[in-house]
Amino acid sequence: MAAEPESLDLGDIFASAEPAVVPKVEFHFVDYERAAPNASLRLQMVKKHALWGDHLWNGGRWLARHLDAQPDLVKDKLVAELGAGAGLPSIVACSLGAKRVICTDFPDRELIDNIATNFTVNCPGSLESGQALAKVSENEND
Repeated sequence: MAAEPESLDLGDIFASAEPAVVPKVEFHFVDYERAAPNASLRLQMVKKHALWGDHLWNGGRWLARHLDAQPDLVKDKLVAELGAGAGLPSIVACSLGAKRVICTDFPDRELIDNIATNFTVNCPGSLESGQALAKVSENEND
């Protein structure tokens, strides 16, 4: 008995796909204790994000402790943090009196919005005053 030929029908491969359902962003929180007289920080973390914004890295914790121990490293200085995640070292630098802090990560709106939220909660007024900047570039030339 001969096998039936395989169908080459591809259907309508050029039809519009159903719009993707954008999943709701979930968060969890991490508390970071600073030495007195500074208060602890509460950082919002993006839960289950492919770009690892869900984890407070040991390197960020170490750098934050180092800055707290030596505030003159950032006081009245310009500070940039690349690959910031939740922005812990930048927030510490801002609270220690950095002149301006630019805090960024991969250009993903969820990650950058999360950094901005962490500044709003832990360094109130820093974004509005321009002391801190956490922004996704609106075009590639920014």
